[in-house]
Amino acid sequence: MRIHEYLEIVEKPGGKKILCSRCGHELCGAGENYKEHATLRERDVRDLPRMTPTSGDPLFGVYLEYSCPGCGVLLDVDFFCPELDAEQEKRRWDIHLRA
Repeated sequence: MRIHEYLEIVEKPGGKKILCSRCGHELCGAGENYKEHATLRERDVRDLPRMTPTSGDPLFGVYLEYSCPGCGVLLDVDFFCPELDAEQEKRRWDIHLRA
């Protein structure tokens, strides 16, 4: 069952697993947050084109890019603000399935 563009749930020995549909890398069990097992890259928002506020206010957040550890395909992107968000919210669930 496909749950994202590059993620699917597959029945394997030991239960259902979340796999990268591009390379087959097994990230985790179906009831887990795949972002905890993905490669995380933090990017300063100022490094991205056209991301400077027109008001001139400082930026105080980062983009979190989650990639497959097997092939590097980009799985998801979140915005995280350390001043407003708790550290445990860094790897937010975007899909939570009952295993």
